[in-house]
Amino acid sequence: MRLSVIIVSYNVKHFIEFAIRSAIWAMRNISGEIIVIDNSSTDGSADFIRTEFPDLRLIESKENLGFSKANNIGISQSKGEYILLMNPDTIVPQNAFSQCIEFLDVHREAGALGLKMIDGSGKVLPESKRGFPTPWVSFCKMSGLGNLFPNSNLFNAYYLGNRSYDVFQEVDVLSGAFMMLRRNIFKEEQVLDERFFMYGEDIDLSYRIQLAGFKNYYLPEPVIIHFKGESTKKSSLNHIKTFHNAMLLFAEKYSDRTGSVLGSWLLKLAVWLKGLSTVLFRAVDRVKWLVMDILFLVSGFYFSKLAWSHFYFKNPYYYQSYTVWTGAVIFAFSWIISLFYNGAYEKSKHSGQLVNAVISAFVLHIFFYALMPEAWRFSRAIMLLSFAWMTIYLFLSRGLFSYFSTSNRFFRTKKRILVNGPEGKLNEIANAVSQANNIASSEITRSEKLNYKRDSLPDQINKIDEVFFYPSGEILKSIIQFMEDHQDQMNFRFVSEDMKNIIGSDSKNIKSDLSSLLFSYRLDQKIYKRQKRLFDLVFSLFLLFFSLPLVLVVENKKNFFQNVGSVILGRKTWVSCTLANMKLSLWPKLRPGIIDLKNTFPEYLSEENLKQLIDNYYRNYSIWLDLDICIRNVKRLGNE
Repeated sequence: MRLSVIIVSYNVKHFIEFAIRSAIWAMRNISGEIIVIDNSSTDGSADFIRTEFPDLRLIESKENLGFSKANNIGISQSKGEYILLMNPDTIVPQNAFSQCIEFLDVHREAGALGLKMIDGSGKVLPESKRGFPTPWVSFCKMSGLGNLFPNSNLFNAYYLGNRSYDVFQEVDVLSGAFMMLRRNIFKEEQVLDERFFMYGEDIDLSYRIQLAGFKNYYLPEPVIIHFKGESTKKSSLNHIKTFHNAMLLFAEKYSDRTGSVLGSWLLKLAVWLKGLSTVLFRAVDRVKWLVMDILFLVSGFYFSKLAWSHFYFKNPYYYQSYTVWTGAVIFAFSWIISLFYNGAYEKSKHSGQLVNAVISAFVLHIFFYALMPEAWRFSRAIMLLSFAWMTIYLFLSRGLFSYFSTSNRFFRTKKRILVNGPEGKLNEIANAVSQANNIASSEITRSEKLNYKRDSLPDQINKIDEVFFYPSGEILKSIIQFMEDHQDQMNFRFVSEDMKNIIGSDSKNIKSDLSSLLFSYRLDQKIYKRQKRLFDLVFSLFLLFFSLPLVLVVENKKNFFQNVGSVILGRKTWVSCTLANMKLSLWPKLRPGIIDLKNTFPEYLSEENLKQLIDNYYRNYSIWLDLDICIRNVKRLGNE
């Protein structure tokens, strides 16, 4: 047997499908095996693999063993002449395995090799080639000096900044995301050092390969896709701490070569600097819009009061200060709550979210204004002037920011989509993309071709916002080339073979390490989950406010107030569904509902039609949909 592909999986159900399918394509005409070790995933990965790929060898662990130990289990049960360590969030072209095997067959001095990797946005990943983390190299990497001088071999030796990614070369360190190595290059039974739970194991392995007398090679071709970070969900301080511990372990293990005392001190200093800067930058990034909005809210309210007092009453101090500041606080609170629950602080923003926020804030503010004592109420003219001020500020600030950062897509309601795939499947792919993203009104272009060069794109392709690929094995090489050529022009997505799963990079405008699933259902998304929770709270308060007349209408009066309390406390939701004998694994999980969706439709409907209607609720959810259902079923608000 020529090749054994080892894939360690942990909660990457949607990504591993693409990895396995591409590996199967690349394994054609090669005698080999694919072994998947599931590290006790909780997202149904093992069941999915067992069902979709019954011929694969699946090893299920009852606990998360870590990357190194799980790989060692797979390697110990493999039989291939060559072993490939491959991450589950990786996609390889059809010629990847064969070209690597041919290289190792010819270069007997090579102990392992790695390939040029790009992320889901088409950008090359710097860890495709690396140098050893000596104390100075590690310090520069962790302190950020390498980012300041990316092409310097002195400050960016960790990523070999002075070397081209397009040149075949011998390197010190290869990435564990894709590393093909010879079997039996070590005398030890463990190929990977199991003390490295996550991160650092590929550095240690690369170093030991050289100590064993072999060389590590980097190949610029073929190119593979690595949705970096999805298999580890690395984030901020947790990643920094884990990486720091791995570097310290490496320094201590090879103290005679790296100088562990100095290395430990430099690493600890670098980690503190990196951790502090990460916390500060993340905090600023998270609250920058919030702080700016609050400042403009309060100042807008104050200047509106000042202008109206001077213009109408000829006295800029006409209103009492406590009245003004109470009104300002309520005004700001109404706006911030509305902006937050309508997704205005999400990474991806559009003008429709602000329209909803403006309406919500206006209604919410009027509600609070009506509840205020007469002596505390301020002029309605001030309220209108303040809302005009805030509305203009919101659209102007977000619009200008969008113009300078994302090609002015903020005010565009339609996305321009390119769907690529076999001719016979183009319409089917386009329909799946449209349904999955709720973009039926978007402009969708269908094309089989991907051989466009950067300077010769047709107008209809050049203006594309996103490309959806149907990645069959034969065209993956063309897809990867297209992504490299147009990485700064559009976003890239991948549609699964059954067209039920879409993955892609978060943003082409951010050097993104993470990728995200494009959810088919709105209620899978945080913004709509928040909106549903907001509706539950506001509607519950409304019911309490008008409880006396409503009690006369509700059938089960005894449970009415109990239901209101349960919804306010988050134990239940007003609208949900429970269907027997149906698999709901694809539907978002909701709290138990007071009003069950299955009882809101006619009894003569078939189970299939009922399922479609309920599926539509999850897919196209809005607070207005919940409101309509509750109004139509007001008598059932006291249901048990």
